[in-house]
Amino acid sequence: MRLGAYLAPSVGRQAPQQAPLPAIYLDTTVGQVIGPVLVAGKTYTVTVTGTVSDWNLPLAKGNPLPDAAYPTTGGSARKSTQTGLDADTLFAWPSSGISHTAGHWTQFRIDGVHVEPEGGPYTSPASGHSYTYKITGKGAPVVFGWRDAPLNDNYGKLHIVVS
Repeated sequence: MRLGAYLAPSVGRQAPQQAPLPAIYLDTTVGQVIGPVLVAGKTYTVTVTGTVSDWNLPLAKGNPLPDAAYPTTGGSARKSTQTGLDADTLFAWPSSGISHTAGHWTQFRIDGVHVEPEGGPYTSPASGHSYTYKITGKGAPVVFGWRDAPLNDNYGKLHIVVS
């Protein structure tokens, strides 16, 4: 046997680490963003942070925030940059002709459906408006969406990290 033909077992060796996936921003004026291909059967953690608005109106009911953590640009002139929604809750809304109650909200979608975050559903915003989801890869790109119509009056982006 040649000396080079013998390979020592990989004792103590670790599998190579996969590079972290880049952050994704879901612009609620667009409605969806296509993320990375996720390995089929592998469990991933998705962290979603940020606040948005479905309306181009001042938010007079609930507890609005003065601006989005991740603002959108362009589009029609804004009457208000206040935000009242995050990935799992409604916490402020306009008073004109809109009847809502603060609490759980289901507009954020992963692969076309609302997935409950860990510890959810929430009836009031999580600390930092940040939510963690566990999802299983399907061997295809993951799609993050915001279900609303029309989209052109929305404001803000959600910051998404897949790990």
